[in-house]
Amino acid sequence: MSRLTSLQILRALAALAIALLHFQGDALKIPNAEALGFRLFFDQPLGAGVDLFFAISGFVMLYASRSLFGTPGAAGEFLGRRIARIVPLYWMLTLLLLAIYLAAPNLLSSGNITVPEIVKSFLFIPYAAGGTGLMQPVYKLGWTLNYEMTFYVVFALFLALPMRKAVAAVAVTLVVAVIAGRVLQPAPGAIAFWTDPIMLEFIFGMLIGLAYLNGRRFPRPLCIIAGLVGVAGVAVSPHWGVPLDGLTRPLHWGVPTALILGATVLCEPGAKAAREPGRFALFLGKLGDASYAIYLVHPLAIRAFRLVWEKSGLGAHVSPWLYVAAGMALLIPLSILIYERFEKPVTQAAQSYLAKRKRPQPSITPA
Repeated sequence: MSRLTSLQILRALAALAIALLHFQGDALKIPNAEALGFRLFFDQPLGAGVDLFFAISGFVMLYASRSLFGTPGAAGEFLGRRIARIVPLYWMLTLLLLAIYLAAPNLLSSGNITVPEIVKSFLFIPYAAGGTGLMQPVYKLGWTLNYEMTFYVVFALFLALPMRKAVAAVAVTLVVAVIAGRVLQPAPGAIAFWTDPIMLEFIFGMLIGLAYLNGRRFPRPLCIIAGLVGVAGVAVSPHWGVPLDGLTRPLHWGVPTALILGATVLCEPGAKAAREPGRFALFLGKLGDASYAIYLVHPLAIRAFRLVWEKSGLGAHVSPWLYVAAGMALLIPLSILIYERFEKPVTQAAQSYLAKRKRPQPSITPA
């Protein structure tokens, strides 16, 4: 199995972990959930899927941009690619949520949504949502994309440099920003968001990407140990007795998930590496392709599924675990369908359009 297939599997597992976390949380709202013996399983560690995503993003940005470093116009090309990849599905779901909000606001848990909040949501500008004070856009799950876009902008600023220098410059910029955020406490809302220590997790992924591109590989036993330590670190994180925010999050979740990523991509190939991946591995790789859809679609899918579940009358008699299992089982083909029919073709069309605009047009010499 190739390392990039393994990376896709990691992306799938990260997305599924977050979806499972939210499905479990929603199952608690089912009448008689506790009476039916429902308890959250491994709930808090599942949230580390976000941290794994951020580490993977740092790796992938370096890997995918390896030919752009030190080239003219690299920043614009990079940002164009990322916008084409991130924006279409996110904007579509935001518009869908706004349509539901206007047509049937009682179906959503959102408070009053203002026009400035809508504009900031579309532009990836963090703000404190009215009513909750949380730094969440209209489509609440988009808070992670606000961090992603911040990282993309910082990354693009230094693409004119050679790769090593660019990685160092991005890392120093993010570290300095985080330190400034700690010094300025309490910092204004958007500045506090942009300087949150969770941004350090992108650095972990970049450093692993730099090691990968430089040909660094480690013995398989060492990688297995590192991966197991990473999984154990995530698993025991709730028992440390400290809140997982501020500097504690990149320590308790960022470092373990980086170990998992490093163990996946920096391992020396074994005897099975040359073999074709099995069907299950290929299926998980396909889920990795659709991981962005899984991640973004699942909040609306959960809401729709619970409405159907409540109408069915099953909630009062059947274990909420059936609700969780059925919801996850339906989410997977739905996400693959959205990826294949919307996300993939729209992204390809947008990137093709940007590539055509970049190409120099032939000059016409007058006769």
